[in-house]
Amino acid sequence: MRLKSLLINSLLSSFSIYIPLLAFSYYEYNFMSRFGVEKRFQDNNLGQRISAINSGYKPVFFPDKLISNKKIPPIYPIGSLPLTPTYYCNEGYGLITYETDRFGLRNSDAKWNTVNLQSNIFVIGDSFAHGACVPESSTISYILGTSTKQNTLNLATASNGPYEYQAILKSLIVPFIKNSPNSNKVIIIFYDNDNKPYQHKKAELLKSASFILEPAFEEGVKPTDNYKTNITKFIKENYPQTPEGMISKVKEKQKIPFKHSSFYYISTLHPIRLRVGLVNFQPSTSPTNNPTNSPSEDSISLLSEVCQSKCEPIVVYIPNSNYWRPNSDSSNYKKELKEISKKMGIKFIDGEDVIDKSNRKDYSPKGGHLSIGGYKKLADLIIKEI
Repeated sequence: MRLKSLLINSLLSSFSIYIPLLAFSYYEYNFMSRFGVEKRFQDNNLGQRISAINSGYKPVFFPDKLISNKKIPPIYPIGSLPLTPTYYCNEGYGLITYETDRFGLRNSDAKWNTVNLQSNIFVIGDSFAHGACVPESSTISYILGTSTKQNTLNLATASNGPYEYQAILKSLIVPFIKNSPNSNKVIIIFYDNDNKPYQHKKAELLKSASFILEPAFEEGVKPTDNYKTNITKFIKENYPQTPEGMISKVKEKQKIPFKHSSFYYISTLHPIRLRVGLVNFQPSTSPTNNPTNSPSEDSISLLSEVCQSKCEPIVVYIPNSNYWRPNSDSSNYKKELKEISKKMGIKFIDGEDVIDKSNRKDYSPKGGHLSIGGYKKLADLIIKEI
């Protein structure tokens, strides 16, 4: 009898503690934390993506995701499908759409027609350099080009990392710089999550990365037939291309595992545990298992080697938002990038000089990328430094 009474009292005590915490967790998740904001917003975006597909647009086929496919691409990809109407993302400014250039990148294709005849700025990076998720006129490359009056090429794609940066340098920048009579600038924009560990699959594919540039004076430069054929064929053979297939894929991606569901986050009091520091949202990705240098250091080293006297190398760091993407290791990674750049004699531009990690206005209304104002601040800083 005493044991039964003890059990009942224990359960009542536990529930009396848990229920208020559960209510607070529900409120925190839905109205205060970034989890609920992102989840509701992405749910609302589903219709926009489906509408874009029905209008003839295709998703961005990220190089990082192509390499993650069970079947390895025959060549290291640097962009999405060439010359294709493409939809990208929405973090509060509407669904971003554009047509890819001849390399599958986010540029007006005409920019490649005169690339041999003038000085250029090449921008390498991930989603931030790609322009997530803002109109073309608010991207870093567009602002740089408009302000400097130099032909500025956006070589970035979302989800890129140090291995993709090296692939772009090896396959596109090296052959171009080698034959360019003009002065050029090459900028690699690093973000907080580029602190990647050694990745064997990418490292092996990178070894086989070869020139993909075919000089053609009348048409500027263009990708080799080998590159264009292989990448186009790989994407079309491994990813749905019909509207029905793409819509099915979009809906499938909308489904999330139970451990990432709203119910799981709320019931396990995740928002509360996160607030009191019992959850590390973004664990350290320090490259402890890399047998040589970190992939980031390899990228900067290659940038230095590629440019030497032929172009001006620049490294830029973009800080993470403390609200959208908190990470206690970010300052260490920035310090590492700065020290490596200094050792290589490369100009380092610290985005934290103008971007406040704790200021929500520097980041987009519904996601962790920069806001229109944030991109403008960063681009202006780069212009000032170069």
